[in-house]
Amino acid sequence: MASLAYSVGARVHLTTDTWSAKHGQGRYITYTAHWVNLLTADKHGMRGSAAELVTPPRLAGRPTATSSTPARSSSISSSAESSSAAASGCTSTDSPQLPRGYSTSRIRQCHAILGLTCLKAESHTGPALLSALNAQVDQWLTPHQLEIGKVVCDNGSNLLAALNLGKLSHVPCMAHVLNLIVQRFVSKYPGLQDVLKQARKVCGHFRRSYTAMAHFSDIQRRNNMPVRCLICDSPTRWNSTLLMFDRLLQQEKAVNEYLYDRGARTASAELGIFLPRYWTLMRNACRLMRPFEEVTNLVSRTEGTISDLIPFVFFLERALRRVLDQAVDEREEEEEELWSPSPPETALSSSLAGPAATLEEEYEEEESEEECGGFEEEEDQSQQAPQGARCCHLSGTHGVVRGWGEEQTVNDISEDEEREMSSSASNLVQMGSFMLSCLLRDPRIKRIKENDLYWVATLLDPRYKQKVAEMLPNYRKSERMQQFKTKLKNMLYTAYKGDVTAQRESNRGRGECNPPPTTAARTGRFTDVLLMEDMRSFFSPTHRHSPSGSSLRERLDRQVADYLALTADIDTLRSNEPLHYWVCRLDLWPELSQFAIELLACPASSVLSERTFSAAGGIVTDKRSRLGQKSVDYLTFIKMNEAWIPKGLTVGDTFD
Repeated sequence: MASLAYSVGARVHLTTDTWSAKHGQGRYITYTAHWVNLLTADKHGMRGSAAELVTPPRLAGRPTATSSTPARSSSISSSAESSSAAASGCTSTDSPQLPRGYSTSRIRQCHAILGLTCLKAESHTGPALLSALNAQVDQWLTPHQLEIGKVVCDNGSNLLAALNLGKLSHVPCMAHVLNLIVQRFVSKYPGLQDVLKQARKVCGHFRRSYTAMAHFSDIQRRNNMPVRCLICDSPTRWNSTLLMFDRLLQQEKAVNEYLYDRGARTASAELGIFLPRYWTLMRNACRLMRPFEEVTNLVSRTEGTISDLIPFVFFLERALRRVLDQAVDEREEEEEELWSPSPPETALSSSLAGPAATLEEEYEEEESEEECGGFEEEEDQSQQAPQGARCCHLSGTHGVVRGWGEEQTVNDISEDEEREMSSSASNLVQMGSFMLSCLLRDPRIKRIKENDLYWVATLLDPRYKQKVAEMLPNYRKSERMQQFKTKLKNMLYTAYKGDVTAQRESNRGRGECNPPPTTAARTGRFTDVLLMEDMRSFFSPTHRHSPSGSSLRERLDRQVADYLALTADIDTLRSNEPLHYWVCRLDLWPELSQFAIELLACPASSVLSERTFSAAGGIVTDKRSRLGQKSVDYLTFIKMNEAWIPKGLTVGDTFD
């Protein structure tokens, strides 16, 4: 509660998800909060000891309400850092003291689970989920005059219905989107389901039989291979399928030897073998799924922000196109070797054959030249194509997308064509084209690329600021960049124009605090007073008056223009996190920095909510199936917020 009171932004971002307990405790929904605090960067705080919370600009000069006053002795810790922070207390009559500057402060990304709520007899409908959300908001955010920012969740219809009823902004969970794309690839690509079925059968055989595992270990030792068990995947987790394929490929020699030796015995007569085509499919599938695994791990980090969505989608496309280009090169080399005749063999056959044989050879050469001519023409077209777009000239892959934002229809691969593939390169070309089509044709990816909010967040990330234009198609690059800049200025002005109106009404109500001196008061030592006032006004810092709407708009536009004009400011970052950049510029661009910190505090995925249910699943076990709903809620709350518990706390301690 004390940390929420000192949130830099006025909006707190949430992640949410739903879960049903397997032992009948009920249906649950969880909400996790994400916000940002400023800490003093003194020498003690940098060593990890207690550091005081710094009053953010939004609270500067405002009286602190008694209900939202954090206790002076409260110890605060975050799972992002192991250090705790003691909140500097303020009474109801004293205004919080402003530091001399924010450039010396350090930032801390905070997150916590607000609660695991049981819906009891209610179903997971939109109104029920919205009611549970409002209860959490009233308990945690309303006492500090905080509002809901973005809500990150999957694309469940009930969750989207709740957000629509509450008129809340939805951000799709990037990890969930990537999971759906890979799941579609695994389930729809011809022949891959047969490989998956065989792999699960073989891995499950070793998991169930100790004798089979012992014999498999002997084969590994005999071939000087690492003794490792095979991995069984989970049908709902595609990354476990990748791990299963990887382990099978590592133990390919041992698996084949075991299957040829014992695969046809009575105990495992239906085990079967891995065909060479199966190993090719597994190897190419792992090569294509590995970039998705890397991106999933990146968006699942605590430091992952909403600004990562556009760059990660862009680099996924680049990675897949790079694999396709390499596969095209390998296929061309294989076909060149296949069609190039050996000179000694040709000369020998000419010398041994008669005229009839020579005519037959000439006829065969004419047919081969026609076939080679078609291949060379296709090769020339692919060589004339620009780098990154060569996959558009592949036979049977007419719809591969060339540029960012462009899309065509991709033809599916038939079973017969897949069976006729004789080389790994040809199979990789077809498989890579299908994976790329799954990525580009996904409706959730389309909505991400069409939403200006994600582009504005990318523009506010100093790591990507200079590269946003390169992620756009050439034919709309300048137009789109101008659109994003205008959108940023409008969003910034909308966020702060309400503060100007409120401040103007407040000044009108209380009048001028320091009226200008009258002429009578300045009589007497007229020349001396005028000189001292002139010197004092010249050297003293300029006091900012409450700006009008037009002057505020000009000042905010100037801040945006100054930020976009800087090119070498990325070198001043303390780390790879973009929020440190904006903390150092709170004094230079106060409104823009606060807006950027608030927006970039939004996570890229709802993984924290998923982890909450994993913790709840560890609490509700077969031997603890009679736990009550409140017990599950309280135990999960303590487990997930364990990092917030002060160190050295014992049973019986209470908080003020």
